[in-house]
Amino acid sequence: VVVVGSGVTGLSIALALSRTYDVTIIARDLVGDNESHGWASPWAGAGWRPHIGTSDEDIEMQKQSFRYMWKLAETDPESGLKRIKSIDYFDQVMDVSQVWYKEFMPSCKQIPSTELPRGVTLGFEYRTVVVTPLTYLEWLKNRLSSSGTSFVRKELTHISEVRDVVPQVDFVVNASGVGVRYLGGVEDMLVEESRGQTMLVRTKETTVICQRCGDMYAYSIPRLDGTAVIGGISQPGNTSTELDPALRAEILRRARLITVPGAYPERVEDLDIVEEMVGIRPGRIGGVRVEKEVLQTVPVVGMKVVHAYGVGGTGYKYSAGVAKRVAGLVDDFIYGDEVVM
Repeated sequence: VVVVGSGVTGLSIALALSRTYDVTIIARDLVGDNESHGWASPWAGAGWRPHIGTSDEDIEMQKQSFRYMWKLAETDPESGLKRIKSIDYFDQVMDVSQVWYKEFMPSCKQIPSTELPRGVTLGFEYRTVVVTPLTYLEWLKNRLSSSGTSFVRKELTHISEVRDVVPQVDFVVNASGVGVRYLGGVEDMLVEESRGQTMLVRTKETTVICQRCGDMYAYSIPRLDGTAVIGGISQPGNTSTELDPALRAEILRRARLITVPGAYPERVEDLDIVEEMVGIRPGRIGGVRVEKEVLQTVPVVGMKVVHAYGVGGTGYKYSAGVAKRVAGLVDDFIYGDEVVM
Protein backbone atom coordinates (compact mmCIF):
# COMPACT_ATOMS: atom_id res chain seq x y z
CA VAL A 1 0.00 0.00 0.00
CA VAL A 2 1.18 3.51 -0.79
CA VAL A 3 -0.11 6.30 1.45
CA VAL A 4 0.14 9.71 -0.21
CA GLY A 5 0.56 12.33 2.52
CA SER A 6 2.36 12.29 5.86
CA GLY A 7 0.19 14.58 7.97
CA VAL A 8 -1.50 13.19 11.06
CA THR A 9 -4.15 11.59 8.84
CA GLY A 10 -1.66 9.82 6.58
CA LEU A 11 0.57 8.69 9.45
CA SER A 12 -2.39 7.32 11.41
CA ILE A 13 -3.64 5.44 8.36
CA ALA A 14 -0.18 4.02 7.71
CA LEU A 15 0.04 2.82 11.31
CA ALA A 16 -3.30 1.01 11.05
CA LEU A 17 -2.35 -0.58 7.72
CA SER A 18 1.18 -1.56 8.76
CA ARG A 19 -0.21 -4.35 10.95
CA THR A 20 -1.24 -6.22 7.80
CA TYR A 21 0.34 -4.61 4.74
CA ASP A 22 3.72 -3.43 3.49
CA VAL A 23 3.35 0.35 3.59
CA THR A 24 5.24 3.15 1.85
CA ILE A 25 4.49 6.79 2.62
CA ILE A 26 5.12 9.30 -0.17
CA ALA A 27 4.98 12.99 0.70
CA ARG A 28 6.58 16.34 -0.02
CA ASP A 29 6.68 17.21 3.70
CA LEU A 30 7.77 14.68 6.31
CA VAL A 31 7.90 14.61 10.09
CA GLY A 32 10.62 17.01 11.17
CA ASP A 33 9.74 19.66 8.58
CA ASN A 34 8.38 21.77 11.39
CA GLU A 35 8.89 25.13 9.67
CA SER A 36 7.15 24.17 6.44
CA HIS A 37 3.73 25.67 5.75
CA GLY A 38 3.17 23.13 3.01
CA TRP A 39 1.28 20.94 5.45
CA ALA A 40 -1.06 21.71 8.32
CA SER A 41 -0.21 19.15 11.01
CA PRO A 42 2.69 20.97 12.77
CA TRP A 43 0.59 24.14 13.19
CA ALA A 44 -2.54 22.67 14.76
CA GLY A 45 -4.09 23.63 18.08
CA ALA A 46 -5.02 19.95 18.39
CA GLY A 47 -7.69 19.96 21.04
CA TRP A 48 -10.15 17.04 20.80
CA ARG A 49 -13.60 18.63 20.58
CA PRO A 50 -16.61 16.74 19.16
CA HIS A 51 -17.91 17.97 15.83
CA ILE A 52 -21.63 18.77 15.70
CA GLY A 53 -24.11 18.51 12.82
CA THR A 54 -22.69 15.55 10.99
CA SER A 55 -23.58 12.07 9.69
CA ASP A 56 -23.78 8.85 11.69
CA GLU A 57 -20.69 7.52 9.86
CA ASP A 58 -18.81 10.70 10.69
CA ILE A 59 -19.82 10.45 14.36
CA GLU A 60 -18.66 6.85 14.50
CA MET A 61 -15.22 7.85 13.17
CA GLN A 62 -15.02 10.50 15.88
CA LYS A 63 -15.98 7.97 18.56
CA GLN A 64 -13.41 5.44 17.35
CA SER A 65 -10.73 8.10 17.31
CA PHE A 66 -11.59 9.34 20.78
CA ARG A 67 -11.55 5.85 22.32
CA TYR A 68 -8.08 5.28 20.90
CA MET A 69 -6.67 8.63 22.02
CA TRP A 70 -8.31 8.54 25.44
CA LYS A 71 -6.67 5.20 26.15
CA LEU A 72 -3.32 6.26 24.63
CA ALA A 73 -3.17 9.32 26.87
CA GLU A 74 -3.24 6.97 29.85
CA THR A 75 -1.03 4.14 28.58
CA ASP A 76 1.72 6.05 26.73
CA PRO A 77 2.49 9.58 28.00
CA GLU A 78 5.34 9.76 25.48
CA SER A 79 2.71 10.09 22.75
CA GLY A 80 2.07 13.73 23.65
CA LEU A 81 -1.59 13.12 24.56
CA LYS A 82 -3.02 14.27 27.89
CA ARG A 83 -6.45 14.06 29.47
CA ILE A 84 -8.05 17.41 30.24
CA LYS A 85 -11.30 19.14 31.22
CA SER A 86 -13.16 20.86 28.38
CA ILE A 87 -16.10 23.27 28.04
CA ASP A 88 -18.22 24.01 24.95
CA TYR A 89 -20.39 27.12 24.68
CA PHE A 90 -23.17 27.63 22.09
CA ASP A 91 -25.91 30.15 21.31
CA GLN A 92 -29.59 29.64 20.53
CA VAL A 93 -28.82 28.24 17.08
CA MET A 94 -27.71 25.02 18.76
CA ASP A 95 -30.40 22.76 20.21
CA VAL A 96 -29.53 20.32 22.99
CA SER A 97 -30.77 17.42 20.83
CA GLN A 98 -27.95 18.11 18.36
CA VAL A 99 -25.28 17.51 20.99
CA TRP A 100 -24.72 13.83 20.21
CA TYR A 101 -21.76 13.50 22.56
CA LYS A 102 -23.61 14.32 25.81
CA GLU A 103 -23.89 10.61 26.61
CA PHE A 104 -20.53 9.62 25.14
CA MET A 105 -17.80 11.92 26.40
CA PRO A 106 -16.46 11.09 29.90
CA SER A 107 -18.02 13.04 32.80
CA CYS A 108 -20.18 15.03 30.39
CA LYS A 109 -22.82 17.27 31.94
CA GLN A 110 -24.88 20.24 30.83
CA ILE A 111 -23.91 23.52 32.48
CA PRO A 112 -26.83 25.23 34.30
CA SER A 113 -28.11 28.32 32.48
CA THR A 114 -27.35 30.44 35.55
CA GLU A 115 -23.65 29.66 35.12
CA LEU A 116 -23.38 30.51 31.43
CA PRO A 117 -21.57 33.63 30.17
CA ARG A 118 -23.56 36.44 28.55
CA GLY A 119 -24.70 35.57 25.02
CA VAL A 120 -24.38 31.83 25.64
CA THR A 121 -27.56 29.74 25.84
CA LEU A 122 -26.13 26.22 26.01
CA GLY A 123 -22.97 24.77 27.53
CA PHE A 124 -21.42 21.38 28.22
CA GLU A 125 -18.50 20.30 30.36
CA TYR A 126 -16.67 16.99 29.83
CA ARG A 127 -13.30 15.27 29.86
CA THR A 128 -11.29 14.94 26.67
CA VAL A 129 -7.70 14.84 25.39
CA VAL A 130 -5.30 17.47 24.16
CA VAL A 131 -2.42 16.79 21.77
CA THR A 132 1.04 18.34 21.47
CA PRO A 133 1.35 18.04 17.67
CA LEU A 134 5.12 17.80 17.16
CA THR A 135 5.40 15.19 19.92
CA TYR A 136 2.57 13.07 18.54
CA LEU A 137 3.83 13.26 14.95
CA GLU A 138 7.27 12.09 16.09
CA TRP A 139 5.66 9.30 18.11
CA LEU A 140 3.73 8.11 15.06
CA LYS A 141 6.84 8.27 12.89
CA ASN A 142 8.84 6.20 15.38
CA ARG A 143 6.13 3.56 15.57
CA LEU A 144 6.00 3.37 11.79
CA SER A 145 9.77 3.14 11.43
CA SER A 146 9.79 0.27 13.91
CA SER A 147 7.13 -1.54 11.86
CA GLY A 148 9.19 -1.30 8.67
CA THR A 149 7.19 1.45 6.96
CA SER A 150 9.18 3.28 4.28
CA PHE A 151 9.20 7.08 3.91
CA VAL A 152 9.87 8.65 0.50
CA ARG A 153 10.15 12.40 0.01
CA LYS A 154 8.60 13.21 -3.34
CA GLU A 155 6.14 15.85 -4.55
CA LEU A 156 3.62 14.17 -6.82
CA THR A 157 2.00 16.03 -9.70
CA HIS A 158 -0.11 13.03 -10.76
CA ILE A 159 -1.26 10.02 -8.76
CA SER A 160 0.22 7.71 -11.40
CA GLU A 161 3.68 8.73 -10.14
CA VAL A 162 3.31 6.46 -7.11
CA ARG A 163 4.29 3.67 -9.51
CA ASP A 164 7.65 5.34 -10.04
CA VAL A 165 8.34 4.68 -6.35
CA VAL A 166 6.46 1.39 -5.84
CA PRO A 167 5.98 -0.21 -9.28
CA GLN A 168 3.93 -3.13 -7.94
CA VAL A 169 1.62 -1.04 -5.75
CA ASP A 170 -1.68 -2.80 -5.06
CA PHE A 171 -3.58 0.00 -3.33
CA VAL A 172 -3.16 3.75 -2.92
CA VAL A 173 -4.49 5.78 -0.01
CA ASN A 174 -5.01 9.40 -0.97
CA ALA A 175 -4.43 11.39 2.23
CA SER A 176 -2.86 14.40 0.57
CA GLY A 177 -4.94 17.11 2.25
CA VAL A 178 -5.22 20.31 0.24
CA GLY A 179 -2.97 18.67 -2.33
CA VAL A 180 -5.97 16.69 -3.59
CA ARG A 181 -7.16 19.81 -5.36
CA TYR A 182 -4.03 19.85 -7.49
CA LEU A 183 -3.07 16.16 -7.75
CA GLY A 184 -3.50 14.94 -11.32
CA GLY A 185 -5.90 12.04 -11.71
CA VAL A 186 -7.96 12.90 -8.63
CA GLU A 187 -8.44 16.69 -8.67
CA ASP A 188 -11.25 17.51 -6.26
CA MET A 189 -12.48 21.08 -6.69
CA LEU A 190 -14.53 20.75 -3.48
CA VAL A 191 -11.30 20.93 -1.48
CA GLU A 192 -11.22 24.27 0.30
CA GLU A 193 -8.11 25.86 1.76
CA SER A 194 -8.70 27.97 4.84
CA ARG A 195 -6.12 30.07 6.64
CA GLY A 196 -5.86 29.89 10.41
CA GLN A 197 -3.71 32.03 12.72
CA THR A 198 -3.13 31.29 16.40
CA MET A 199 -0.84 32.19 19.28
CA LEU A 200 0.90 29.83 21.69
CA VAL A 201 1.13 31.74 24.98
CA ARG A 202 2.21 31.04 28.52
CA THR A 203 -0.71 30.74 30.93
CA LYS A 204 -1.94 28.95 34.04
CA GLU A 205 -5.14 27.86 32.28
CA THR A 206 -5.93 24.14 32.55
CA THR A 207 -9.34 23.87 30.88
CA VAL A 208 -10.07 23.78 27.16
CA ILE A 209 -12.81 26.27 26.28
CA CYS A 210 -14.45 26.69 22.88
CA GLN A 211 -17.33 28.97 21.96
CA ARG A 212 -19.41 29.22 18.81
CA CYS A 213 -21.96 32.02 19.04
CA GLY A 214 -23.18 33.78 15.93
CA ASP A 215 -20.14 34.88 13.96
CA MET A 216 -17.88 34.53 16.98
CA TYR A 217 -15.58 31.51 17.13
CA ALA A 218 -12.96 31.35 19.85
CA TYR A 219 -10.89 28.77 21.69
CA SER A 220 -8.30 28.42 24.41
CA ILE A 221 -6.50 25.08 24.37
CA PRO A 222 -4.06 24.51 27.26
CA ARG A 223 -1.40 21.89 26.67
CA LEU A 224 -0.89 21.34 30.42
CA ASP A 225 2.76 22.40 30.15
CA GLY A 226 2.22 26.04 31.10
CA THR A 227 1.14 27.08 27.61
CA ALA A 228 -2.09 27.31 25.63
CA VAL A 229 -3.09 27.87 22.02
CA ILE A 230 -5.60 30.69 21.56
CA GLY A 231 -7.36 31.35 18.30
CA GLY A 232 -10.57 31.26 16.33
CA ILE A 233 -9.44 32.86 13.07
CA SER A 234 -10.73 31.10 9.96
CA GLN A 235 -10.28 32.66 6.52
CA PRO A 236 -11.62 30.38 3.74
CA GLY A 237 -9.87 30.84 0.42
CA ASN A 238 -6.95 32.70 1.96
CA THR A 239 -3.71 30.78 1.34
CA SER A 240 -1.24 33.33 2.67
CA THR A 241 1.17 31.87 5.23
CA GLU A 242 2.47 35.28 6.22
CA LEU A 243 1.81 36.28 9.83
CA ASP A 244 -0.75 39.10 10.16
CA PRO A 245 0.20 41.14 13.25
CA ALA A 246 -3.13 42.98 13.07
CA LEU A 247 -4.93 39.79 14.13
CA ARG A 248 -3.14 39.51 17.48
CA ALA A 249 -5.52 41.87 19.25
CA GLU A 250 -8.58 40.10 17.84
CA ILE A 251 -7.30 36.68 18.92
CA LEU A 252 -6.70 38.00 22.43
CA ARG A 253 -10.12 39.68 22.53
CA ARG A 254 -11.82 36.39 21.72
CA ALA A 255 -9.79 34.46 24.29
CA ARG A 256 -10.73 36.97 26.99
CA LEU A 257 -14.42 36.69 26.11
CA ILE A 258 -14.57 32.96 26.85
CA THR A 259 -12.21 32.65 29.84
CA VAL A 260 -12.43 33.85 33.43
CA PRO A 261 -11.24 37.40 34.19
CA GLY A 262 -7.48 37.51 34.55
CA ALA A 263 -6.79 34.39 32.51
CA TYR A 264 -5.29 36.55 29.77
CA PRO A 265 -4.11 40.19 29.97
CA GLU A 266 -6.01 43.09 28.42
CA ARG A 267 -3.18 44.15 26.10
CA VAL A 268 -1.30 42.14 23.49
CA GLU A 269 1.90 43.76 24.76
CA ASP A 270 1.38 41.99 28.09
CA LEU A 271 0.92 38.53 26.58
CA ASP A 272 3.80 36.11 27.06
CA ILE A 273 3.89 34.81 23.48
CA VAL A 274 5.90 31.66 22.85
CA GLU A 275 5.08 31.33 19.15
CA GLU A 276 2.68 32.67 16.55
CA MET A 277 1.39 30.12 14.07
CA VAL A 278 -0.19 30.21 10.62
CA GLY A 279 -1.53 27.09 8.94
CA ILE A 280 -3.67 26.28 5.90
CA ARG A 281 -6.47 23.97 6.98
CA PRO A 282 -7.28 21.22 4.43
CA GLY A 283 -11.07 21.42 4.34
CA ARG A 284 -13.65 20.22 1.87
CA ILE A 285 -17.11 21.48 0.98
CA GLY A 286 -19.44 18.67 2.04
CA GLY A 287 -17.13 17.41 4.77
CA VAL A 288 -14.65 14.61 5.22
CA ARG A 289 -14.30 12.18 2.32
CA VAL A 290 -13.46 8.58 3.23
CA GLU A 291 -14.38 6.19 0.42
CA LYS A 292 -12.89 3.82 -2.12
CA GLU A 293 -12.71 4.22 -5.87
CA VAL A 294 -11.29 2.37 -8.87
CA LEU A 295 -9.90 5.09 -11.15
CA GLN A 296 -11.09 5.01 -14.76
CA THR A 297 -8.90 7.62 -16.47
CA VAL A 298 -5.67 7.12 -18.42
CA PRO A 299 -2.95 6.44 -17.23
CA VAL A 300 -4.40 5.06 -13.99
CA VAL A 301 -7.25 2.89 -15.26
CA GLY A 302 -7.92 0.23 -12.64
CA MET A 303 -5.87 1.82 -9.86
CA LYS A 304 -7.54 1.04 -6.53
CA VAL A 305 -7.66 4.12 -4.32
CA VAL A 306 -9.07 4.88 -0.88
CA HIS A 307 -9.63 8.59 -0.38
CA ALA A 308 -9.15 10.11 3.08
CA TYR A 309 -9.15 13.89 3.18
CA GLY A 310 -11.21 16.98 3.91
CA VAL A 311 -10.74 17.10 7.69
CA GLY A 312 -10.13 20.86 7.74
CA GLY A 313 -8.96 21.98 11.17
CA THR A 314 -9.96 18.69 12.81
CA GLY A 315 -7.25 16.32 11.59
CA TYR A 316 -6.09 15.14 15.00
CA LYS A 317 -9.64 14.57 16.16
CA TYR A 318 -10.54 12.37 13.19
CA SER A 319 -7.17 10.72 12.59
CA ALA A 320 -7.48 7.39 14.39
CA GLY A 321 -11.12 6.93 13.37
CA VAL A 322 -10.36 7.70 9.73
CA ALA A 323 -7.44 5.27 9.92
CA LYS A 324 -9.66 2.44 11.11
CA ARG A 325 -12.23 3.18 8.42
CA VAL A 326 -9.56 3.28 5.70
CA ALA A 327 -8.05 -0.02 6.85
CA GLY A 328 -11.50 -1.59 6.50
CA LEU A 329 -11.93 -0.18 3.00
CA VAL A 330 -8.54 -1.52 1.90
CA ASP A 331 -9.58 -4.91 3.22
CA ASP A 332 -12.83 -4.59 1.25
CA PHE A 333 -10.84 -4.36 -1.97
CA ILE A 334 -9.57 -7.87 -1.23
CA TYR A 335 -12.49 -9.52 0.53
CA GLY A 336 -15.53 -7.49 -0.60
CA ASP A 337 -18.04 -8.76 -3.13
CA GLU A 338 -19.31 -5.54 -4.65
CA VAL A 339 -18.08 -4.02 -7.89
CA VAL A 340 -16.54 -0.58 -7.26
CA MET A 341 -16.95 2.02 -10.00
